[in-house]
Amino acid sequence: MYLFISLALLSSELVSGSGPSLIRKQHKELSLDEFGGTHLERGDDTLHHTSEHERETYLESHSDRVAAIPGVISRSDALKLHEAVDRRWRHVHLSHVRRLAAQDGDGDNLVDSVDMKPSYSADIISDGSCTAREDDEDEEFMLKEECVLAERLLQKHITPVVEQKMKEWNLQGGPDWNGTLYACDSFVKRYMPGERYELHAHRDMTSLMTTNVLLSDPDEFQGGLVMYPDAPELETEAQGEHSGYLDEDNMGRGVFLEHGRDVAIGELVLHRGSMWHGVQMLETEKSRRYSWITWYSPTKEDCSQYTWDAY
Repeated sequence: MYLFISLALLSSELVSGSGPSLIRKQHKELSLDEFGGTHLERGDDTLHHTSEHERETYLESHSDRVAAIPGVISRSDALKLHEAVDRRWRHVHLSHVRRLAAQDGDGDNLVDSVDMKPSYSADIISDGSCTAREDDEDEEFMLKEECVLAERLLQKHITPVVEQKMKEWNLQGGPDWNGTLYACDSFVKRYMPGERYELHAHRDMTSLMTTNVLLSDPDEFQGGLVMYPDAPELETEAQGEHSGYLDEDNMGRGVFLEHGRDVAIGELVLHRGSMWHGVQMLETEKSRRYSWITWYSPTKEDCSQYTWDAY
């Protein structure tokens, strides 16, 4: 259950993590969830339904850094990946997540480093290795068959597309880069009523290229993945685990990419890790969205230390 309140936030509100403070200065409708977080309901003129023309114009004008490719994986494979995150969070107690958040996160991806709230995600690959444990009877964690499925899809359908785009965009992975990429981290994430409904604007600091595969039908949600083409660069940004934060007033107008004439479950959106992006459900009471995200680095050795601003 949510308690809706109207607040005038006239001073800095510190966001947990290593990013700078997030400033809000408008009267806005906020909802207070059971985890103690707030969610913007109305009053944000930077987020709106994106028209087909706006989406196509954005993709065309940013064709050297963002691409949307339909039908990269099948519906049946997309639905199989749902179970990974659903099973993971059937075994999680939010009281445990609260304690982890108070300690600035955890090593098991239960707390999202962008906003220090429950991640509602499940790791498939972490630091280049499958997260499945040898004992498949432990239903709390990833199963080997899910790792095998994800690795097959990456190898056959996703990584080759990303490597080709890297070449087309003339994007370099370092002085000795040989043209191939390594999937360092790959995870499934869900956005559901009463759970997570947004992910604040950020950049993927440890990802040279990021892929986002839609695992839901577009008619199951409004909003979704949003890019911020007008967002200015921050002078100082957090490195390592924490992505950079962007002051809310500087985001500019957001463009949603997961609704359009040819968009369907299994679509791939890929972008440079340096692009400002986030997630926002526009109809939080009924939107349900699953996605599969992968972060790429030039080599496996780079997985724990790579940052795209080094090149």
